[in-house]
Amino acid sequence: MDLVANYEGHLFYRSLFEDDAVPGKVAVLRCEGDHGVVQREFDGADHVNEYWDEALSINRFDRLPYMRMRRKLTNLCPQYGESPALYTIENEEVLKARYAKLGL
Repeated sequence: MDLVANYEGHLFYRSLFEDDAVPGKVAVLRCEGDHGVVQREFDGADHVNEYWDEALSINRFDRLPYMRMRRKLTNLCPQYGESPALYTIENEEVLKARYAKLGL
């Protein structure tokens, strides 16, 4: 979801110099004199998650366009119809809670 990626980008930039922008973590950098010093390594997993995966977090369609898109998708990727469990988000409740304030 683009909104999630934008929000996580915002948190990333805040986390460069702001403690707890990533809950429980100090800022990546701290000012020391006239330059920054690395306090902790950047971890992409703090921001990237399953909501960024377009195969898992697909666009929502009304009923008629959905049926047409599903047919096209299963023609292009038969595995989508054969193994739908591969295209589900395991801990979606955690992500829904994380982004509840975004109104997703």
